[in-house]
Amino acid sequence: MPKRPDGLVNRKGSKIFYCRKRVPEKLVPIIGRKKFMVSLKTADYQEAKRKLRSVKFEIEQKIDAAEQKLERSKSAQPTALLDEEVKAMAIDWFIKHEQDLDRKYRNLQPKNIGAAVDGLRANLEGQPCTGKM
Repeated sequence: MPKRPDGLVNRKGSKIFYCRKRVPEKLVPIIGRKKFMVSLKTADYQEAKRKLRSVKFEIEQKIDAAEQKLERSKSAQPTALLDEEVKAMAIDWFIKHEQDLDRKYRNLQPKNIGAAVDGLRANLEGQPCTGKM
């Protein structure tokens, strides 16, 4: 039997042919897999060879699209944020920060209030906190 075309394989224990194509490592995060394994839905060698061409073409199109997406992401310029977007992001951050502080200090015992205030003051000033709660 002549050498099989690249990418034409059988799975172990199966007579059905598949098209297998590895995804370039740099494209795995974009495509979401390391290889394509597409059933040609035939056990006939000649029919599998005919189907292989079109399946390989489709896979190559997906790989090309991923490469273009990667190139666009490399050359993409940061976009300017609208004032409303910046305000919304700041408000979201403050609300989350306030909720975190509320959870942290909700059950604070009176004897630990001084240390908690020192910790908050140090946090606001960017200093390391030395007080114990």
